[in-house]
Amino acid sequence: IVAGQAQRYVACDGKGRETNPASSSRRGSGIRVAYSVRQSHGRGVWYPEAPTIFTGALDDPEEFQKRVTVFSGNTNRALAEATCECLGIPLGCAEISTYDDGEIKIQVERVRRKQVYVISPVCRGDGIGVNDSLMELLLLVSTLNRASAAEVTAIIPYYGYGISDHKEKSGVPIAASDVAHMLTAMGVARVVAVDLHGPQISGFFPPRVPVEVLSSGPLGAFYFSTKNLSRPVVVSPDEDSVVRAKEFYTAMRKHAGQQCGMAMIVRQRGREGDMELVGSVDGADCIIVDEIVASGERICEVAAFLKKRGAKRVFGFATHCLIRGQQKPSEGLSKAVPLLGPLHSGSRRESVHSDLLTGNCDLEELVVTDSAPLSAEAARIPMLKQITLAPLLAEVIKRLQCHGTLLDLFELNPGQSTWSKSPELGLRKKDKS
Repeated sequence: IVAGQAQRYVACDGKGRETNPASSSRRGSGIRVAYSVRQSHGRGVWYPEAPTIFTGALDDPEEFQKRVTVFSGNTNRALAEATCECLGIPLGCAEISTYDDGEIKIQVERVRRKQVYVISPVCRGDGIGVNDSLMELLLLVSTLNRASAAEVTAIIPYYGYGISDHKEKSGVPIAASDVAHMLTAMGVARVVAVDLHGPQISGFFPPRVPVEVLSSGPLGAFYFSTKNLSRPVVVSPDEDSVVRAKEFYTAMRKHAGQQCGMAMIVRQRGREGDMELVGSVDGADCIIVDEIVASGERICEVAAFLKKRGAKRVFGFATHCLIRGQQKPSEGLSKAVPLLGPLHSGSRRESVHSDLLTGNCDLEELVVTDSAPLSAEAARIPMLKQITLAPLLAEVIKRLQCHGTLLDLFELNPGQSTWSKSPELGLRKKDKS
């Protein structure tokens, strides 16, 4: 256990079975399975067995480190540390603090002519607000550019303000576009995001700033393929989530080798509790696939509905877990001004749904990623499990450094050779055997 973390890597096949149980080496070819436990709010939060496309640590991390540095903000430092652990390099030294008046102060190590990656979600964390998180990211990018870094790539596991990605009515901002403009103005060279709220967000950046959008669906599909599911059915909780559920369904069938069905829930807007099911879930193990869990109210409601329709067991999978406790209104906001629109249909809830805390929810398990830090309230949920994105982000950094493609990120087989020899970057060629 180092710095509150314990990790073990084993070689495995495409379905998560160990191919060499006796070996615990982090090097070698093949897909990797990451087991880890981290301390959060006084309790161990497990990151359960989750096969991910990760070709192993670098053979020459020192050479790689001469050209590449990875930094992190204060929002989700644990994810950045785990990513660097996968790569076998230390996290870059960046002192981020505040002045007495609350302004952010940043000092970074020498990065002249280096390729720099900043891993920082834009969301709330322990003792940090979403706006402070955004400001940290902007100032980090600006500081690194002023320090003569060759390129700065922003890896944003959760793209804050992404919900405001279009103009529903007059008098409201398109905040996702404004965030993109601010990042561009600070000189970001590339953006890597995980499961954006809308595909149009990548178009808010100019052509000179490429945007790579990663999907956590295959990670969830790999995880659920290791479970003994009976007639699994992937369920979209509403019409807006159909594309995401279909990606998960494809990953279950194509990459995880799991035969499954698909269903969708149609919601009648303006009619509370009125849901219709398209497809059959009778006697099936259902997996609800969503983007965000903010309070858990909606996913509990969908789980209860599926149970009434004959589902045997109901699981939940969401990329971003934003569950927080009740937040006090900002001092600058008038009580007469309500918070703008809900995340989904229904009234906005800032606190975790009581059924999740008491275990009365019909969910067998709620699986999320660590794109956002786990709050104290979320850590109290008994059925919550978290899958780490660290091996995925580490593989992305390796591919970007050797100018590889991310299109076939989840197409790797243990016997494939995809890396060309690149000694100047410390990358290795995979062993075909």
